[in-house]
Amino acid sequence: MGTWGKGLVQGDSPLDYIYSQTDRLRRDIERLSETEPSASAVARLGAAIGLLLQCHPGSFHNDRFLPKLYAALERQRSYFPALPARARKVFRQILDGKGAALADRNARGVDPRIRRALGHALGYREPVLFKPPQAAAYAQEFAGCCVQSLDEELNCPGETWMDDLQGVMGIFVLLLLIEPCRVSLRKIRGWRKKVRAIYESENQEFGHNRTIDQFMRNVERAFEVALEKFST
Repeated sequence: MGTWGKGLVQGDSPLDYIYSQTDRLRRDIERLSETEPSASAVARLGAAIGLLLQCHPGSFHNDRFLPKLYAALERQRSYFPALPARARKVFRQILDGKGAALADRNARGVDPRIRRALGHALGYREPVLFKPPQAAAYAQEFAGCCVQSLDEELNCPGETWMDDLQGVMGIFVLLLLIEPCRVSLRKIRGWRKKVRAIYESENQEFGHNRTIDQFMRNVERAFEVALEKFST
């Protein structure tokens, strides 16, 4: 059994799964450095940056990624005026080399129940980066990719154990954090049923483990919050 934490993002495994998804954001940002400047492109760039700030703030300390980020911002600079003033300020701060300071801010705007289930809340959310319709659409696209990945992981052939599930739940964490986005309640209930079945199967074979039991309490809390979030 690997190293376990009680929260959903405590331990290396869930973070690895989170970063497997946020790699998509970094690739999109790199592509935007070669995309014709437009109001749509700059809005999508803002959303990708906003998601990275919240879900993978360490990206803003990555010396290999930062030149690609700067190139994307410079490419889209002529359309900065299409964005709200606060969004333009965030872009200027990043270009001035202050991206790491932005990423290091304490998380805010996260439901206390989510924070408790996660163990911590990852990074700081900049709501203004998701205000343009194209930015909101990009956030929903990213959520859709996370849904697809979660489906694939939980429905893969062969046995799935709690050690596997610890990592997979990292993807579910992203769906709790992404705003705005919509996720089917039917899917959430299906994932919950699958997760409970994995937990019960392992208990029957190996008996209860106190750390895993606490982890599952946080998983249940996360599912309750998700059902509430996506039912409104």
